[in-house]
Amino acid sequence: MMKVEDVLLSPEYSYEKAYTASRAATGIFKWIKATRDYFYLFKELEPRRDAFLLSQKQYSDKYDTLQSKQTKIGELDSALVGLKEHQQSKDEIIEELRNEINDCSIRKKRADLLLRGLRAEKQKWVVCIRMLAQKYHSVAGDVLLTSGFITLLGGLS
Repeated sequence: MMKVEDVLLSPEYSYEKAYTASRAATGIFKWIKATRDYFYLFKELEPRRDAFLLSQKQYSDKYDTLQSKQTKIGELDSALVGLKEHQQSKDEIIEELRNEINDCSIRKKRADLLLRGLRAEKQKWVVCIRMLAQKYHSVAGDVLLTSGFITLLGGLS
């Protein structure tokens, strides 16, 4: 390209001289000049094109990574929904158990009150049993006295 540049910069070669020389030389001159312009444009744009291709490759890599992470996020979201449902069911079970604990504590308080009342009743019955045990020894004599009294009253009437 340096040799072509030297020839094109030479004052002996110009478009007008090529046109006066021949029409074919004019076409070749235009073609060579266009090729030279393309070469410099290509040389200027090649790093940009390489950078563009590199950025496209990086974009596609990042996009693939993004897609895989979005897939993982979707899976984690569905797993999270499942865990929330599981937690909700466990929370309901916990609430039922708390209600059952409250019911059991109320029953225990009532049972304690009932036992205190029955202890007092037991003591009352123990006293009554002792009194009846003492009276059991004198029942035979009392029956004998009562029957004698009834017999005495029967004779008087």
